[in-house]
Amino acid sequence: MKRWAARLALAAVSVLVAVGSLEFALRLRSDEAQGQVTERVDPILGRVKASGRGLVYRKRDAYNIYDTNSEGFYDRERAKEKPPGVFRIAVIGDSFIDAVQVPFESTLSQRLEKALSRPERPVEVLNFGRGGTSLPEYRLLLEHWALAYDPDLVLVFVYNENDLDDLRPDAIPQVNGKYVRPVYAWENGRLLLKDYSPPALEASHAAGKPRSALLHLVRERVWNHPRVVSWMVNAGLMDGSQLYSRGVLVNADGYPTLYNVYRVSPPDQAEWQYAFDLAGHILQDMASLCAEHGARFAVASIPSQFEVHGALRSELFHAYPAMAKEKWDFEQVSNRLEESLGRHAIPFLRLDRPLRSLALAAGDKPLYFKFNAHWNSVGNAAAASAVEDFIAQNGLAQGTAFAGASHQQGGPD
Repeated sequence: MKRWAARLALAAVSVLVAVGSLEFALRLRSDEAQGQVTERVDPILGRVKASGRGLVYRKRDAYNIYDTNSEGFYDRERAKEKPPGVFRIAVIGDSFIDAVQVPFESTLSQRLEKALSRPERPVEVLNFGRGGTSLPEYRLLLEHWALAYDPDLVLVFVYNENDLDDLRPDAIPQVNGKYVRPVYAWENGRLLLKDYSPPALEASHAAGKPRSALLHLVRERVWNHPRVVSWMVNAGLMDGSQLYSRGVLVNADGYPTLYNVYRVSPPDQAEWQYAFDLAGHILQDMASLCAEHGARFAVASIPSQFEVHGALRSELFHAYPAMAKEKWDFEQVSNRLEESLGRHAIPFLRLDRPLRSLALAAGDKPLYFKFNAHWNSVGNAAAASAVEDFIAQNGLAQGTAFAGASHQQGGPD
C-alpha cells in the first residue's frame, strides 16, 4: 500500500513539474506579460483599449504582439496638425480595420499608406479602427476623432455580416432599460442620437486578471477548436451556434439570427429593412459631415469569409443544417448598400467581388484566418490593393501626384 502511495505521489509530482514547465515555456514563447492590455472608459465610446506597448492578441488561429498610440489606436503617433504637402486618409471601421490580428506593416491602412505615398506627395493613412464597433460608433469616431486630424478623404468600412445586425433594435443590448451602445434614429429628416448615456470616466484598469498561459492555450486551441466543438454539437452537448463564435444566439430556425442578413426572405424582414434604412441615413449623415469639413467621403463593404470562400459556405451549412432549407444570397448586403449609396452619389467599393476573384484565381487561397474569421496578412494586402484601385478610379485623390497610380508595391504576399 505504501509502495502504491509513493508511486502516486511521484506521479503527481511529475505531472506538476511537467505542467509547470509547460506553463513557463508557453509564457517565454509568447512573451506575454499578463495583465498588460489595459482599458479605459471613454465618455463617448465606452470601454476602449488604452495606449500600450507589447500588447498581446491571441484568439484561436491568430496571434500578434502590437503597440497602440496615445489614443489607443493601432497606428503610429500622429500629429493633429497636418504637415504641409501631406494628403491624409482616415479609415474607420471595426476589428477588420483595427487589424490587431496581423503585424502593423501588414494592416490595410499601412499597406495603403505605403502604396500611395510618393516622395513629392506623402500620404498618411490614419487608422481609426475599433474592434467591436459598428455604424453608430463609426459616426462618433468620425465626429470626435477623425475630423480633428483634418483628413482629405474619409473611408468608412462596413462589415457585411454584423454591422447591419447591430442596427436591429432587438440586437442592441440593454442594462436597466438603457442601451449600452449608442443608438441612432432617423426622425423628421434628421439623424438623432437617442437612448444612450455616455458612461462616466473611470480609472484605467487591467483588462482581465492574470491567467495561466496553459489554460489560455487549452481554451483557445483545444476547447474552442471547431472540430472539438463540432463533435460536441453532433453529440447534442452544445448548440450549433458555438461552431464559429461562442455566445451567438441560435434563432428558432436553428442558426444564428445574424445570418438572416443573407437570407432572401427572413422572417424578421421588417427589422432588417429598418437596419438597412438606418445604415443609409448614418452614412449619408457622415458624408454631409465630411463635406462640411472639406473632406471627401467613400464607403467600402467588408465581406465575411463565407461570401468569399465557397468551401466555408459549405462548412457553414453543414454546421447549421437548417440553413439548407432556406434561400440565401451572399451578395445581398453589398447589392443593397450599392443601390442605397448609389442613389446619393456616395462612392462605394464592394470588396466581395475582387476578394472572391483573387481567392478563386489562387486556388481558393485563404484570405481569412479560418477560425478567427478576420483577414490574415494576404487578405489585408488584397483589400488594400482593391482600395488603391478604387481611389484612383473614382478620382478621390484627384489633383495629387499619386492619382491614377496603382500597385506600385506589388501584389499580396
